[in-house]
Amino acid sequence: MRRVGEQQGWLLLETIVLGLVLLAAVSCLQVYQKSAELRQADGVRTTAVFLAREEYSRLQCRADRAADAVHPTTYGWLGSPTDLQANGGSYTVEAVVGDGHDGCLPVRVAVGWQTSGHSGTVTFERMIVPHSGRRR
Repeated sequence: MRRVGEQQGWLLLETIVLGLVLLAAVSCLQVYQKSAELRQADGVRTTAVFLAREEYSRLQCRADRAADAVHPTTYGWLGSPTDLQANGGSYTVEAVVGDGHDGCLPVRVAVGWQTSGHSGTVTFERMIVPHSGRRR
């Protein structure tokens, strides 16, 4: 003998629970995708910061050398060309040295990038002061 009355409604309840589980799984996948995109963007920006810092260091080194002084003009990337390929993309670096006063030179470094369909630019400004004195 079959008891039909006890089995009624279970299919509907199971379908609702399965739907809720699927909704939770989809929302977790969206969060994972967004975090992966943010991690990649953070890596690109961090590389841009380090490239700008290296460019400033190279300009400061040039400013400290009397024979190789920095003049108000535009400079391209002063480092190794292989440093401009990172994180699955390519970077461009441009430094603009302006006229300064009191021995200070204003420098603006712009770092641009192009990676897998994403592009951007970040700009930094700093003053460079040639160091005088003895070298050790």
